[in-house]
Amino acid sequence: MASQTTKIIKPLNPIDFDTSSVKFSDIKTTKDGSKYIYTNYSDTNNTTKQSLVVIKGCKILSFIEGKNLFVQLLDDSAINMIKEYQQFIITKCLADSVNWFGEEYNEEEATNALKSIILTNPTFPDSCTLSLNLADKFTVKSKVASISDQEDIKTKLAKFNIIDVCVNFKSIKVDKAEYKLIVECNQANLVSIGKTGEYKNTSIMSDKFVAGQITLSKLNTKTYEGKNGQPDITTKTADVLYNKTNFRCTFKNISSRIFKFTKDGNEDSTSYSLSLRLPKDSNERKMFESIYDETFKIISTGDNCKEYYDKKYTTKQLKTIIKHVLSYNKIDQEKIKKGEEPTNQPSIYFNISHDKKNVNKGNKFYGKFINDTDKKPIENLDELLGKDLNITSLETYCKGVSFHSKGTSIKFVVDKCYINFDEPVYDMDSTSSVDENEEQEETDAKDEAVNSDSD
Repeated sequence: MASQTTKIIKPLNPIDFDTSSVKFSDIKTTKDGSKYIYTNYSDTNNTTKQSLVVIKGCKILSFIEGKNLFVQLLDDSAINMIKEYQQFIITKCLADSVNWFGEEYNEEEATNALKSIILTNPTFPDSCTLSLNLADKFTVKSKVASISDQEDIKTKLAKFNIIDVCVNFKSIKVDKAEYKLIVECNQANLVSIGKTGEYKNTSIMSDKFVAGQITLSKLNTKTYEGKNGQPDITTKTADVLYNKTNFRCTFKNISSRIFKFTKDGNEDSTSYSLSLRLPKDSNERKMFESIYDETFKIISTGDNCKEYYDKKYTTKQLKTIIKHVLSYNKIDQEKIKKGEEPTNQPSIYFNISHDKKNVNKGNKFYGKFINDTDKKPIENLDELLGKDLNITSLETYCKGVSFHSKGTSIKFVVDKCYINFDEPVYDMDSTSSVDENEEQEETDAKDEAVNSDSD
Protein backbone atom coordinates (compact mmCIF):
# COMPACT_ATOMS: atom_id res chain seq x y z
CA MET A 1 0.00 0.00 0.00
CA ALA A 2 1.39 3.41 -0.93
CA SER A 3 2.44 5.61 1.97
CA GLN A 4 0.40 8.69 2.70
CA THR A 5 2.01 11.89 1.47
CA THR A 6 1.75 15.34 2.99
CA LYS A 7 0.49 18.09 0.72
CA ILE A 8 3.08 20.84 0.45
CA ILE A 9 1.74 24.35 -0.17
CA LYS A 10 4.19 26.98 -1.33
CA PRO A 11 3.17 30.51 -0.21
CA LEU A 12 4.41 33.68 -1.86
CA ASN A 13 7.35 35.84 -0.90
CA PRO A 14 6.10 39.40 -0.09
CA ILE A 15 8.13 40.87 -2.97
CA ASP A 16 6.35 38.52 -5.40
CA PHE A 17 2.84 39.43 -4.28
CA ASP A 18 1.03 41.10 -7.21
CA THR A 19 -2.15 42.98 -6.31
CA SER A 20 -3.45 42.64 -9.88
CA SER A 21 -3.72 38.88 -9.28
CA VAL A 22 -6.15 39.30 -6.39
CA LYS A 23 -9.70 38.12 -7.10
CA PHE A 24 -12.74 39.30 -5.14
CA SER A 25 -15.99 37.50 -4.39
CA ASP A 26 -19.39 39.14 -4.27
CA ILE A 27 -20.49 40.49 -0.88
CA LYS A 28 -21.46 37.67 1.46
CA THR A 29 -23.73 38.44 4.41
CA THR A 30 -23.58 36.19 7.49
CA LYS A 31 -26.47 35.35 9.81
CA ASP A 32 -25.48 38.13 12.22
CA GLY A 33 -25.57 40.71 9.41
CA SER A 34 -21.79 41.04 8.94
CA LYS A 35 -20.59 41.66 5.38
CA TYR A 36 -17.51 39.99 3.91
CA ILE A 37 -15.75 40.08 0.54
CA TYR A 38 -13.58 36.97 0.23
CA THR A 39 -10.32 37.14 -1.70
CA ASN A 40 -8.27 34.62 -3.66
CA TYR A 41 -5.07 34.82 -5.69
CA SER A 42 -4.55 33.82 -9.32
CA ASP A 43 -0.98 32.62 -9.98
CA THR A 44 0.98 32.65 -13.25
CA ASN A 45 -0.78 29.45 -14.33
CA ASN A 46 -4.18 31.10 -13.74
CA THR A 47 -4.76 28.73 -10.85
CA THR A 48 -6.94 30.29 -8.15
CA LYS A 49 -5.73 29.68 -4.59
CA GLN A 50 -5.59 31.33 -1.19
CA SER A 51 -3.66 34.60 -0.84
CA LEU A 52 -0.84 33.00 1.17
CA VAL A 53 2.29 34.97 2.03
CA VAL A 54 5.29 34.17 4.26
CA ILE A 55 6.37 36.96 6.60
CA LYS A 56 9.75 36.28 8.16
CA GLY A 57 11.38 37.50 11.36
CA CYS A 58 8.28 38.49 13.37
CA LYS A 59 8.81 39.26 17.03
CA ILE A 60 6.03 37.92 19.26
CA LEU A 61 4.43 40.60 21.44
CA SER A 62 1.51 38.52 22.72
CA PHE A 63 -0.23 35.22 22.06
CA ILE A 64 -3.76 34.18 23.06
CA GLU A 65 -4.24 30.46 22.50
CA GLY A 66 -7.05 29.69 20.09
CA LYS A 67 -7.51 33.36 19.17
CA ASN A 68 -4.66 35.50 17.88
CA LEU A 69 -1.00 36.42 17.59
CA PHE A 70 0.22 39.99 17.96
CA VAL A 71 3.64 40.50 16.36
CA GLN A 72 6.13 43.20 15.50
CA LEU A 73 7.07 43.18 11.81
CA LEU A 74 10.80 43.27 11.10
CA ASP A 75 10.67 42.46 7.38
CA ASP A 76 10.56 45.70 5.37
CA SER A 77 9.39 43.89 2.24
CA ALA A 78 6.36 42.55 4.14
CA ILE A 79 5.55 45.98 5.57
CA ASN A 80 5.72 47.57 2.13
CA MET A 81 3.65 44.75 0.61
CA ILE A 82 0.87 45.15 3.19
CA LYS A 83 0.82 48.92 2.78
CA GLU A 84 0.58 48.57 -1.01
CA TYR A 85 -2.16 45.98 -0.65
CA GLN A 86 -4.15 48.26 1.66
CA GLN A 87 -3.85 51.08 -0.89
CA PHE A 88 -5.10 48.64 -3.55
CA ILE A 89 -8.10 47.80 -1.33
CA ILE A 90 -8.84 51.53 -0.95
CA THR A 91 -9.05 51.72 -4.74
CA LYS A 92 -11.41 48.75 -4.70
CA CYS A 93 -13.55 50.54 -2.11
CA LEU A 94 -13.76 53.64 -4.30
CA ALA A 95 -15.11 51.52 -7.14
CA ASP A 96 -17.57 49.51 -5.04
CA SER A 97 -18.49 51.86 -2.17
CA VAL A 98 -22.16 51.94 -3.19
CA ASN A 99 -22.37 48.15 -2.84
CA TRP A 100 -20.29 48.16 0.34
CA PHE A 101 -21.83 51.09 2.21
CA GLY A 102 -24.93 52.07 0.26
CA GLU A 103 -23.46 55.37 -0.90
CA GLU A 104 -20.59 56.67 -3.00
CA TYR A 105 -17.32 57.45 -1.19
CA ASN A 106 -14.65 59.86 -2.39
CA GLU A 107 -10.94 59.09 -1.99
CA GLU A 108 -10.66 60.77 1.42
CA GLU A 109 -13.69 58.90 2.77
CA ALA A 110 -12.47 55.57 1.39
CA THR A 111 -9.04 56.13 2.94
CA ASN A 112 -10.39 57.18 6.33
CA ALA A 113 -12.85 54.28 6.44
CA LEU A 114 -10.07 51.69 6.15
CA LYS A 115 -9.05 50.27 9.51
CA SER A 116 -5.36 49.63 8.96
CA ILE A 117 -4.03 46.24 10.03
CA ILE A 118 -0.55 47.69 10.53
CA LEU A 119 -0.34 49.64 13.77
CA THR A 120 2.36 52.18 14.59
CA ASN A 121 3.38 54.00 17.74
CA PRO A 122 4.15 57.74 17.45
CA THR A 123 6.92 57.26 20.01
CA PHE A 124 8.47 54.52 17.86
CA PRO A 125 7.58 55.44 14.26
CA ASP A 126 9.72 52.63 12.81
CA SER A 127 7.87 49.95 14.80
CA CYS A 128 5.04 48.25 12.89
CA THR A 129 2.81 45.66 14.53
CA LEU A 130 0.26 43.25 13.10
CA SER A 131 -2.59 41.30 14.71
CA LEU A 132 -3.20 37.85 13.21
CA ASN A 133 -6.27 35.68 13.71
CA LEU A 134 -5.40 32.01 14.19
CA ALA A 135 -6.75 29.62 11.54
CA ASP A 136 -8.83 26.59 12.52
CA LYS A 137 -5.89 24.23 12.01
CA PHE A 138 -3.15 26.57 13.19
CA THR A 139 0.14 24.73 13.78
CA VAL A 140 3.55 25.66 15.18
CA LYS A 141 6.81 24.09 13.97
CA SER A 142 10.12 24.51 15.76
CA LYS A 143 13.36 25.19 13.89
CA VAL A 144 15.23 25.58 17.18
CA ALA A 145 17.24 22.52 18.26
CA SER A 146 16.51 22.96 21.97
CA ILE A 147 12.71 23.03 21.49
CA SER A 148 10.86 20.14 19.85
CA ASP A 149 7.62 20.31 17.86
CA GLN A 150 5.93 18.48 20.74
CA GLU A 151 6.83 21.23 23.21
CA ASP A 152 3.98 23.22 24.77
CA ILE A 153 2.66 25.84 22.35
CA LYS A 154 3.12 28.59 24.95
CA THR A 155 6.82 27.75 25.15
CA LYS A 156 7.20 27.97 21.39
CA LEU A 157 5.19 31.20 21.15
CA ALA A 158 6.59 32.94 24.23
CA LYS A 159 6.91 36.71 24.22
CA PHE A 160 9.83 38.10 22.17
CA ASN A 161 10.53 34.80 20.38
CA ILE A 162 11.16 35.23 16.64
CA ILE A 163 8.90 33.38 14.22
CA ASP A 164 8.19 33.12 10.51
CA VAL A 165 4.46 33.06 9.75
CA CYS A 166 2.39 31.87 6.82
CA VAL A 167 -0.62 34.20 6.56
CA ASN A 168 -3.72 34.21 4.43
CA PHE A 169 -5.19 37.55 3.34
CA LYS A 170 -8.59 35.92 3.59
CA SER A 171 -11.24 38.61 3.26
CA ILE A 172 -12.43 42.16 3.75
CA LYS A 173 -14.94 42.82 6.50
CA VAL A 174 -17.34 45.71 5.85
CA ASP A 175 -19.00 47.38 8.83
CA LYS A 176 -21.38 50.35 8.91
CA ALA A 177 -18.77 53.03 8.25
CA GLU A 178 -15.44 51.22 8.05
CA TYR A 179 -13.76 48.18 6.58
CA LYS A 180 -10.63 46.14 7.28
CA LEU A 181 -8.58 43.22 6.03
CA ILE A 182 -8.99 39.89 7.80
CA VAL A 183 -5.63 38.12 7.98
CA GLU A 184 -5.32 34.56 9.29
CA CYS A 185 -2.19 32.77 10.40
CA ASN A 186 -2.06 29.14 9.23
CA GLN A 187 1.37 28.19 10.53
CA ALA A 188 4.22 29.65 12.57
CA ASN A 189 7.81 28.44 12.52
CA LEU A 190 9.88 29.21 15.62
CA VAL A 191 13.30 30.34 14.38
CA SER A 192 14.96 31.81 17.48
CA ILE A 193 14.45 32.46 21.18
CA GLY A 194 14.06 36.06 22.34
CA LYS A 195 16.01 37.58 25.23
CA THR A 196 13.13 36.90 27.61
CA GLY A 197 11.54 34.23 25.45
CA GLU A 198 11.44 31.41 27.98
CA TYR A 199 7.85 30.79 28.98
CA LYS A 200 7.50 30.83 32.74
CA ASN A 201 4.51 28.91 33.99
CA THR A 202 3.33 30.58 37.20
CA SER A 203 0.73 27.89 37.85
CA ILE A 204 0.94 26.39 41.34
CA MET A 205 -0.22 23.18 42.98
CA SER A 206 -2.72 23.59 45.82
CA ASP A 207 -0.26 22.26 48.41
CA LYS A 208 2.12 25.11 47.51
CA PHE A 209 -0.50 27.83 48.00
CA VAL A 210 0.39 30.35 50.73
CA ALA A 211 -2.45 32.35 52.28
CA GLY A 212 -2.16 36.14 52.42
CA GLN A 213 -0.74 36.60 48.90
CA ILE A 214 -4.00 37.54 47.14
CA THR A 215 -4.40 41.10 45.79
CA LEU A 216 -6.62 42.73 43.15
CA SER A 217 -5.53 44.72 40.13
CA LYS A 218 -6.85 48.18 39.36
CA LEU A 219 -10.49 48.28 38.35
CA ASN A 220 -11.04 47.84 34.61
CA THR A 221 -14.19 49.54 33.28
CA LYS A 222 -15.59 49.02 29.75
CA THR A 223 -18.74 50.34 28.11
CA TYR A 224 -20.47 48.43 25.31
CA GLU A 225 -22.99 50.00 22.95
CA GLY A 226 -26.50 48.71 23.52
CA LYS A 227 -28.10 46.74 20.70
CA ASN A 228 -31.62 47.06 19.30
CA GLY A 229 -32.33 50.26 21.22
CA GLN A 230 -31.13 48.86 24.55
CA PRO A 231 -29.07 51.13 26.85
CA ASP A 232 -25.28 50.91 26.88
CA ILE A 233 -23.77 48.30 29.21
CA THR A 234 -20.87 49.12 31.53
CA THR A 235 -18.81 46.29 32.99
CA LYS A 236 -16.32 46.38 35.85
CA THR A 237 -13.67 43.72 36.40
CA ALA A 238 -10.47 43.26 38.39
CA ASP A 239 -7.78 40.60 38.06
CA VAL A 240 -7.13 38.29 40.99
CA LEU A 241 -3.38 38.26 41.61
CA TYR A 242 -1.36 35.74 43.60
CA ASN A 243 2.10 36.94 44.56
CA LYS A 244 1.59 39.85 42.09
CA THR A 245 0.82 37.62 39.06
CA ASN A 246 -2.50 36.37 37.68
CA PHE A 247 -3.63 33.36 39.67
CA ARG A 248 -3.15 29.98 37.96
CA CYS A 249 -3.44 26.51 39.45
CA THR A 250 -2.76 22.94 38.28
CA PHE A 251 -4.43 19.74 39.49
CA LYS A 252 -3.07 16.23 38.93
CA ASN A 253 -4.92 12.89 38.79
CA ILE A 254 -8.40 13.99 39.79
CA SER A 255 -11.96 12.95 39.01
CA SER A 256 -14.29 15.56 37.54
CA ARG A 257 -17.45 16.09 35.48
CA ILE A 258 -18.43 18.31 32.55
CA PHE A 259 -21.86 19.93 32.30
CA LYS A 260 -23.65 21.74 29.49
CA PHE A 261 -26.57 24.14 29.75
CA THR A 262 -28.60 25.76 26.99
CA LYS A 263 -31.11 28.40 28.07
CA ASP A 264 -34.60 28.10 26.55
CA GLY A 265 -33.25 25.95 23.69
CA ASN A 266 -31.18 28.85 22.34
CA GLU A 267 -27.87 27.38 21.13
CA ASP A 268 -26.24 30.83 21.27
CA SER A 269 -26.66 30.74 25.06
CA THR A 270 -24.92 27.35 25.49
CA SER A 271 -22.44 27.23 28.36
CA TYR A 272 -20.08 24.48 29.48
CA SER A 273 -18.49 24.04 32.89
CA LEU A 274 -16.24 21.55 34.63
CA SER A 275 -17.12 20.55 38.19
CA LEU A 276 -14.64 19.51 40.87
CA ARG A 277 -15.59 18.21 44.32
CA LEU A 278 -13.58 19.68 47.22
CA PRO A 279 -13.31 17.33 50.25
CA LYS A 280 -13.17 18.87 53.71
CA ASP A 281 -9.65 19.77 54.91
CA SER A 282 -8.20 19.18 51.41
CA ASN A 283 -5.53 21.58 50.15
CA GLU A 284 -7.75 22.49 47.21
CA ARG A 285 -10.65 23.49 49.43
CA LYS A 286 -8.44 25.51 51.77
CA MET A 287 -6.93 27.32 48.78
CA PHE A 288 -10.23 28.37 47.19
CA GLU A 289 -11.75 29.34 50.53
CA SER A 290 -8.70 31.51 51.18
CA ILE A 291 -8.98 33.16 47.74
CA TYR A 292 -12.62 34.03 48.42
CA ASP A 293 -11.99 35.28 51.97
CA GLU A 294 -9.04 37.45 50.95
CA THR A 295 -10.90 38.88 47.94
CA PHE A 296 -13.94 39.61 50.09
CA LYS A 297 -11.74 41.39 52.64
CA ILE A 298 -10.16 43.59 49.96
CA ILE A 299 -13.52 44.60 48.48
CA SER A 300 -15.06 45.38 51.88
CA THR A 301 -12.10 47.32 53.30
CA GLY A 302 -12.09 51.13 53.57
CA ASP A 303 -13.17 53.00 50.45
CA ASN A 304 -12.70 50.01 48.14
CA CYS A 305 -16.39 49.13 48.26
CA LYS A 306 -17.41 52.57 47.03
CA GLU A 307 -14.90 52.34 44.18
CA TYR A 308 -16.24 48.97 43.02
CA TYR A 309 -19.96 49.66 43.48
CA ASP A 310 -20.21 53.47 43.53
CA LYS A 311 -21.81 53.14 46.95
CA LYS A 312 -20.98 51.86 50.41
CA TYR A 313 -22.31 48.44 51.48
CA THR A 314 -22.10 46.82 54.88
CA THR A 315 -20.35 43.48 55.33
CA LYS A 316 -23.74 41.83 55.79
CA GLN A 317 -24.96 43.24 52.47
CA LEU A 318 -21.78 42.24 50.64
CA LYS A 319 -22.24 38.63 51.72
CA THR A 320 -25.46 38.57 49.69
CA ILE A 321 -23.81 40.31 46.71
CA ILE A 322 -20.46 38.53 46.40
CA LYS A 323 -21.06 34.95 45.32
CA HIS A 324 -18.92 32.34 47.06
CA VAL A 325 -16.61 30.30 44.82
CA LEU A 326 -17.79 27.04 46.44
CA SER A 327 -21.24 25.70 45.54
CA TYR A 328 -23.48 23.57 47.76
CA ASN A 329 -26.72 21.97 46.65
CA LYS A 330 -29.94 23.63 47.82
CA ILE A 331 -30.57 21.18 50.66
CA ASP A 332 -27.13 21.83 52.11
CA GLN A 333 -27.55 25.58 51.61
CA GLU A 334 -30.61 25.44 53.88
CA LYS A 335 -28.64 23.46 56.48
CA ILE A 336 -25.83 26.02 56.43
CA LYS A 337 -28.34 28.83 56.97
CA LYS A 338 -29.58 26.99 60.07
CA GLY A 339 -26.03 26.59 61.35
CA GLU A 340 -25.96 22.86 60.58
CA GLU A 341 -23.19 20.90 58.86
CA PRO A 342 -23.86 20.18 55.16
CA THR A 343 -24.25 16.54 54.14
CA ASN A 344 -22.21 16.73 50.92
CA GLN A 345 -18.90 18.24 49.90
CA PRO A 346 -19.06 21.52 47.94
CA SER A 347 -18.02 21.85 44.30
CA ILE A 348 -16.15 24.50 42.35
CA TYR A 349 -17.02 25.17 38.71
CA PHE A 350 -14.56 26.15 36.00
CA ASN A 351 -15.95 27.86 32.91
CA ILE A 352 -15.11 26.20 29.58
CA SER A 353 -14.53 28.71 26.79
CA HIS A 354 -15.84 27.71 23.38
CA ASP A 355 -16.29 29.27 19.98
CA LYS A 356 -20.01 30.08 19.83
CA LYS A 357 -19.84 31.44 16.27
CA ASN A 358 -18.33 28.30 14.74
CA VAL A 359 -20.09 25.56 16.69
CA ASN A 360 -19.72 23.03 13.86
CA LYS A 361 -15.96 23.37 13.59
CA GLY A 362 -13.75 20.70 15.14
CA ASN A 363 -11.70 23.00 17.35
CA LYS A 364 -14.56 24.89 18.97
CA PHE A 365 -12.91 24.31 22.37
CA TYR A 366 -9.62 25.81 21.13
CA GLY A 367 -7.78 22.53 21.68
CA LYS A 368 -7.97 22.92 25.45
CA PHE A 369 -9.18 19.33 26.03
CA ILE A 370 -6.67 16.63 25.14
CA ASN A 371 -6.88 12.84 25.04
CA ASP A 372 -3.95 11.91 27.28
CA THR A 373 -3.50 8.59 25.47
CA ASP A 374 -2.92 9.83 21.91
CA LYS A 375 -2.38 13.54 22.75
CA LYS A 376 -5.04 14.59 20.23
CA PRO A 377 -7.66 17.31 20.89
CA ILE A 378 -11.08 16.13 22.05
CA GLU A 379 -13.53 17.60 19.57
CA ASN A 380 -16.87 16.63 21.13
CA LEU A 381 -17.34 17.28 24.84
CA ASP A 382 -21.02 16.41 24.55
CA GLU A 383 -20.07 12.72 24.60
CA LEU A 384 -18.51 13.20 28.05
CA LEU A 385 -21.34 15.08 29.76
CA GLY A 386 -22.27 13.91 33.25
CA LYS A 387 -19.62 11.17 33.38
CA ASP A 388 -16.87 10.71 35.96
CA LEU A 389 -13.70 11.63 34.07
CA ASN A 390 -10.20 10.51 34.93
CA ILE A 391 -8.26 13.75 34.52
CA THR A 392 -4.49 13.39 34.60
CA SER A 393 -3.76 17.13 34.45
CA LEU A 394 -5.98 20.20 34.71
CA GLU A 395 -4.56 23.71 34.44
CA THR A 396 -6.88 26.57 35.36
CA TYR A 397 -6.70 30.31 35.85
CA CYS A 398 -8.80 32.99 37.48
CA LYS A 399 -10.63 35.16 34.98
CA GLY A 400 -11.01 37.78 37.70
CA VAL A 401 -13.71 39.43 39.77
CA SER A 402 -16.72 40.57 37.77
CA PHE A 403 -19.00 43.27 39.18
CA HIS A 404 -22.27 42.91 37.25
CA SER A 405 -26.01 43.38 37.64
CA LYS A 406 -26.55 39.85 38.97
CA GLY A 407 -23.97 40.31 41.69
CA THR A 408 -20.24 39.87 42.08
CA SER A 409 -18.49 36.65 41.13
CA ILE A 410 -14.98 35.26 40.98
CA LYS A 411 -14.66 33.19 37.83
CA PHE A 412 -12.23 30.35 37.20
CA VAL A 413 -11.60 29.01 33.69
CA VAL A 414 -10.18 25.82 32.18
CA ASP A 415 -6.92 26.47 30.35
CA LYS A 416 -5.75 22.94 29.52
CA CYS A 417 -7.23 19.56 30.47
CA TYR A 418 -5.80 16.09 29.78
CA ILE A 419 -8.27 13.20 30.11
CA ASN A 420 -7.19 9.57 30.44
CA PHE A 421 -9.50 7.07 28.68
CA ASP A 422 -7.51 3.98 29.60
CA GLU A 423 -9.74 3.49 32.64
CA PRO A 424 -13.41 2.51 32.14
CA VAL A 425 -15.92 5.35 32.23
CA TYR A 426 -19.28 4.42 33.71
CA ASP A 427 -22.26 6.60 32.85
CA MET A 428 -24.28 6.20 36.03
CA ASP A 429 -26.83 8.80 34.88
CA SER A 430 -28.18 6.43 32.22
CA THR A 431 -29.69 4.08 34.83
CA SER A 432 -33.32 4.35 35.86
CA SER A 433 -32.44 5.31 39.43
CA VAL A 434 -30.55 8.60 39.63
CA ASP A 435 -28.64 9.53 42.74
CA GLU A 436 -30.18 12.63 44.31
CA ASN A 437 -26.79 14.26 44.83
CA GLU A 438 -25.79 13.74 41.19
CA GLU A 439 -29.13 15.13 40.02
CA GLN A 440 -28.62 18.15 42.26
CA GLU A 441 -25.07 18.59 40.95
CA GLU A 442 -26.42 18.94 37.43
CA THR A 443 -28.95 21.51 38.66
CA ASP A 444 -26.14 23.41 40.38
CA ALA A 445 -24.14 23.33 37.16
CA LYS A 446 -27.09 24.88 35.29
CA ASP A 447 -27.35 27.60 37.92
CA GLU A 448 -23.64 28.24 37.52
CA ALA A 449 -24.00 28.48 33.74
CA VAL A 450 -26.90 30.92 34.00
CA ASN A 451 -24.84 33.21 36.19
CA SER A 452 -21.69 32.90 34.11
CA ASP A 453 -20.18 35.90 32.38
CA SER A 454 -19.92 35.90 28.62
CA ASP A 455 -16.60 34.65 27.29
